[in-house]
Amino acid sequence: MRVKRVIATGFFTYGKLLLQPADALTVLLGENGSGKSTAYEAICFALYGETVRGTRVRSGESRVTFDHGGHVYTVQRTRTERATKVTLWCDHPRGEDEDISGATTTETQRKIDALVGSYERFCASRVFARDLLARFGVATDKARKELLEEALGLGQFDRALVLSRKELIEARTSLAAADARVPLLADKVGAAQERAGEMRMLGHRPTAEVAAERDAVAAEHKAAKEAWAASEDRWSELARLSDTAAREAAMAEMSGVAAETRVRSAEVGLANPQRACDRCNRPFDEASIKASHEFCENAVRQARETSNEVAKVFRAAKLKAALLREEFEELGELRVAHLQAQGARAGKHSALKAEAALSEGAEAAAREADAALERATRELRDAEAARAQATKRVSLAEACGEAFGQRGAKGALLGDVLGGLEAAANAVLSRVAPGISIGLAASKTQASGKEVDEVSLVVRGAGGGEYKGCSGGQRACIDIALLVGLSGLQGGEGLLVFDEVFDSLSEGPMLALAEYLGELSHERQVLVISPRDDLAQLLPRAKKMRAVLDADVSRLEAA
Repeated sequence: MRVKRVIATGFFTYGKLLLQPADALTVLLGENGSGKSTAYEAICFALYGETVRGTRVRSGESRVTFDHGGHVYTVQRTRTERATKVTLWCDHPRGEDEDISGATTTETQRKIDALVGSYERFCASRVFARDLLARFGVATDKARKELLEEALGLGQFDRALVLSRKELIEARTSLAAADARVPLLADKVGAAQERAGEMRMLGHRPTAEVAAERDAVAAEHKAAKEAWAASEDRWSELARLSDTAAREAAMAEMSGVAAETRVRSAEVGLANPQRACDRCNRPFDEASIKASHEFCENAVRQARETSNEVAKVFRAAKLKAALLREEFEELGELRVAHLQAQGARAGKHSALKAEAALSEGAEAAAREADAALERATRELRDAEAARAQATKRVSLAEACGEAFGQRGAKGALLGDVLGGLEAAANAVLSRVAPGISIGLAASKTQASGKEVDEVSLVVRGAGGGEYKGCSGGQRACIDIALLVGLSGLQGGEGLLVFDEVFDSLSEGPMLALAEYLGELSHERQVLVISPRDDLAQLLPRAKKMRAVLDADVSRLEAA
């Protein structure tokens, strides 16, 4: 996370705060009480609704824009006496910003934590103040271990240990309850199985089987009724078609008689051709007689063709009428058979209805017994699953207790960190205080019958091996070396804040440390807060700003 812009309104002593830190190194100067630390407190409040030093914010608004994973995000948190509102945007260079807030403040906070880490992580890995490790050297070994745990954020292991112990108690309680419940439910299942067996021995045909047969008869009766209704329509249609066919046959027969008459008339004309005019008795010439003969031949031929066609129509109409009459008679026989079958179905349906009434009582009792058996079996299965789950919870809680205890991950992590912190601090000391180095070692002692982890600090090259024996300047160098080394151990990327960490150094160590900060700013975004103007002069490439308190109102200006 690299902070690009901070805007705060009505936040602590600021009327309005606008901070645009450089991507590499920024130095924020100002006298004590001028509001320098408020800059990173505004960042912390916007992201988490809390401050690093735990100061309560009663009202105010803070808006922070930062980049993460190749995207730019903006968080705005506004607090009034009545409510707190937080909004999260994803900034798009070529379009409107997308509001990706959750439905509730809690959901939005989860999204912010997923981007930049938790509040505890922010305080432990991004903000470093000198007062934390100034106590490190003079502390007892036990207190030194506690201070280091605080700086590393290892308190989460203690919280996890408390939760795991609470979970262990609850899991063991659940397991004891499940162990007592399972035998009782097993007896209940046995009784339910015996009752269900008795009900199934009653011997009646199953109601479902009777009902299925009765439904089949009812369906058959329904289909028969539909067929009867269809036959009624067909019966009427056949009667109409039979009458129509009979009329068509009669008409065809009459047309046949007329056609035969025309044939005979044409044949008579052909056999006795007219040879003279009826009016003047003048004889026809041979050509006229021949034409008349041809006409008569054509008339006879046409009359015979017409007669043949009429005969075909008559035969077809007569056949159609016969077929319709045959179908009409067959349909009548089927209707009689239907009436007989309908009576048989009605009797069978009544018998099945009576049988269903007899079986229903026994079937209901059997169903009730089976349902009771199923409920008892399900309860037993759930109880056994709960017992298995409780057993797993107990095992997991015991494992977590061992992992988070003094001999678990916390102690192992503390031991691993000491070696890295010693090496990192000595690397810084080689620059700011050549000839001085430190040694850190973890040990265990007995206190009140319990093993207690401790951290010892040995100074090599000064103070006779003890931190308290060093001079004030040497102790300042050791404090700063430990703090800078601790910031390097935290890992990660983005913002790193040093709040008045380097103020007690003399010019030589300060110059060496300035070189180190310049190198660090190539990898991290560094914000150095200090009242010393000479520190800014040692960092020529840093962006410099100054906090000024004017009439009880702070403001930032270019330095």
